[in-house]
Amino acid sequence: MRDMCICGKKIAVNNTKGAVEKMRTDVLPKVSGDAGSWVVGTDAASELTNMGEQMITSTSGSSGYTVWLYARLTGATTVEFTWGMNFETWKIVLSYWPQGGSTTTVDVTGKSSYTVTLAAGKTYYAKASAWWEAQRIDSTTITFTTQMQILSIWVNYGTDGKAQVTVAANAPIGTNSRCYYKEHTSSSYTSVGITPGQCVAGAYYGYATLSGLQEKCTYDYYVKLYTPDGQGTVTSGTKSFQYLTPNIDITWTPDKTSADITWTTPYSTTNDYVSINGKTVYATSGTTHTAHVTNLVPATQYSFTVHSFYGGLELTKSDSGYTKMQISAISVRRELVDVSNTKIMVKVWWCTGNAGPSDISTNQITYSSLLGSSTTPIQGQYYSHDVGGYWYYAQFSLTNPARMKNVVVSITITCTYIRTPNPTTETFSMAITTYLDDDCDGLFNEEEAYYGTNPGKADTDSDGWSDYQEVYIYPSNPKEVNPFPYFGFTWHFRWEWVGITHPYWGSVDNNFFVSSDFQYIWDTYFYPTHARTIRCDIRFVDYVDDNGNINDDGWRQIYRVVNLCRWAKYHAANIYLVLKGYEDWNVFDPNCHYDQDYIYRVKIFVKNLIGLFWVDVDAYNRIVAYQVDNEMNHWYHHKNWPVDRQKALLVGGSHAIREAEIEMGISKPIWRHTPICINPSYDWMQGDYGSLRNYLKMILDDANSRVDIIGLDYYPATWVDLPVDTLKQTVESLCKEFGLQSGYRKYILVAETGFSTWGYRPDEHQRNYYQQVSFLLKNYYYSGGKEKGFLGVLWYEFSSMDSNWLTPHEDYFGITVRNDDGTICRTKCTWDWLKDELTPS
Repeated sequence: MRDMCICGKKIAVNNTKGAVEKMRTDVLPKVSGDAGSWVVGTDAASELTNMGEQMITSTSGSSGYTVWLYARLTGATTVEFTWGMNFETWKIVLSYWPQGGSTTTVDVTGKSSYTVTLAAGKTYYAKASAWWEAQRIDSTTITFTTQMQILSIWVNYGTDGKAQVTVAANAPIGTNSRCYYKEHTSSSYTSVGITPGQCVAGAYYGYATLSGLQEKCTYDYYVKLYTPDGQGTVTSGTKSFQYLTPNIDITWTPDKTSADITWTTPYSTTNDYVSINGKTVYATSGTTHTAHVTNLVPATQYSFTVHSFYGGLELTKSDSGYTKMQISAISVRRELVDVSNTKIMVKVWWCTGNAGPSDISTNQITYSSLLGSSTTPIQGQYYSHDVGGYWYYAQFSLTNPARMKNVVVSITITCTYIRTPNPTTETFSMAITTYLDDDCDGLFNEEEAYYGTNPGKADTDSDGWSDYQEVYIYPSNPKEVNPFPYFGFTWHFRWEWVGITHPYWGSVDNNFFVSSDFQYIWDTYFYPTHARTIRCDIRFVDYVDDNGNINDDGWRQIYRVVNLCRWAKYHAANIYLVLKGYEDWNVFDPNCHYDQDYIYRVKIFVKNLIGLFWVDVDAYNRIVAYQVDNEMNHWYHHKNWPVDRQKALLVGGSHAIREAEIEMGISKPIWRHTPICINPSYDWMQGDYGSLRNYLKMILDDANSRVDIIGLDYYPATWVDLPVDTLKQTVESLCKEFGLQSGYRKYILVAETGFSTWGYRPDEHQRNYYQQVSFLLKNYYYSGGKEKGFLGVLWYEFSSMDSNWLTPHEDYFGITVRNDDGTICRTKCTWDWLKDELTPS
């Protein structure tokens, strides 16, 4: 006895012939004729009928073994295969293929069914194969066709009696597909072809143009689709529409952050809506519809589409419009033009968001007070998405001969925005009051209160620098005696310690822009002393392309500088910013264009940096100097690079930085022009002052030079074997020949000096070097160096750099030692002496 397998279940029969006879004489009569059968009228009945017919018509091998296969469409394109055989088998394989296509074979051993999704509108063939011992036995090949379905169909009205029928199907649409339409009372249809369109998200589109339509007449239509190979076809049901010429009239009525969109239709409808800014806003019903749209951005163009529904059909019309402009983020700064209190400069900034210069026909401020009245147009502009959009400024001066206190000045900003349907004039009004400067040091009394200085004493800390000078010219602490206005350390700190969040909106606190490790080092090692200046190096040339675009890494660098300056503003710190160029300097050949690249890119970089300080002047003023590149004459950095190309970079770079400030509207006294520094390496000249003099004159004598500070890099006890006092002698010579009392009128700064404890050089030697240099430079400063323009010293460096840099010496210049994460693990005896030397008494 053998077992017959039907849909995975065994039926005991005597032999193949008996199985077939049982199906013919027992199963099929019960399915089709026995009203009491449990399968009558069910899906199983149909399945058993088809299976029985296949069994009866299957061809048995000579051995009498038979395999049959059944395919049932469970969806338009989903097919479930089931199979059976009259013998035990150890392997079953299912094969199926489209007409004219390749075969797919699936091993279904041990399964009772297999379901697959196929292409729509296609004729397929399939067979099952089973193995009796080594003999392969195939079923009869069956055929079936997947269904082509219409997913959606609609009509879009056109003009001149035309309309377009759009149909979407689940299979490609062939060119022999047709659309049939007629006037509702007519008996004959007109046929037009359907043009196949694109496939979008699995839907295949086709389009038919109906013509000769009459206004307000009703039309019936249907479509008959074929696949390109003709295997699949489908016919839609008959649908109707009333032809109406699409004459939706739209009115856009904007406000600053909202708008009313109103449209009229030739018929009364409900559920009309508008699609705008990624959302749907429903309108009022009737023939006039209004949708109120909110949460819009001022001075911004919005595209929208009106959707109107009538008789189950949709009419659409698209349009666009601008919201009104809004004046916001006003900033006002008052400054004394001179210390006699007779003239006050007022500078006003305002933001118009997305409204640029070409969008505004009138852009001005009007002011009035007892001291004078007038109208002033804009004098500068800047755009930055990160600070709200377009910014403009204008300034005016008020003469106050009687030194009248608290005079009210009324200011009105007027802008006419031309993008709205009717140009709209926006205004913003405010009032400020004038203040006095009782001690005539350049700081208003209210600023004295802000900085905690004495409003009745021009030099609160009696260090020879006025309060105004210490706040705006040589940023330092006006309440403490400073050995030098510029005094601090080169600090190769980790830039990740400085946050790169957007710098302006939100509150500012001690840890908002810098990490806790950075703040701890500042609070512990810097703030208790006079060492308030941090030299920071930033690289930018690789981040600006030839078209002036700054990449993401470049913006991160800019944000870090901005955040560091914002932090410095609240922590009495100064930033000495070195604008470095390319990283791999020592590969330059004499003909490279590094100087041109630097000049072009440094201007772009500085302009964008200033743009983020547009309404925060005090933070920008914490940058006490820009240094143009670094040690341009050093052999290691610029191997084989001609001196005239070095000059071109230093002169051109200084000029570009100053031009960037001027073009961005920086002008004294509202903003302080940042001093620009160059720093030749004196070590590379082996202490030859004549070579240094000639090098500096070559640069400073150029008419385009904008250099303010000569920053000397000199390590007489490390890189060259010269006495320590040669540093003081060089500073004296530079002050005499190039200082404030010379024809050049430049400031002199020791931008780098230090002592490496590498090798057999104990920490005590470093401390001795610091002691000698500090003694010599302080004595010179207080004995006439200050008047000649000597600014101070930046020690190289606060903590040692990471290992394996240029030379072993570089790892040991720090007066503190840091861990791998940048935190300080110990201090050298140099710091232990220096902290006492630097701590205010």
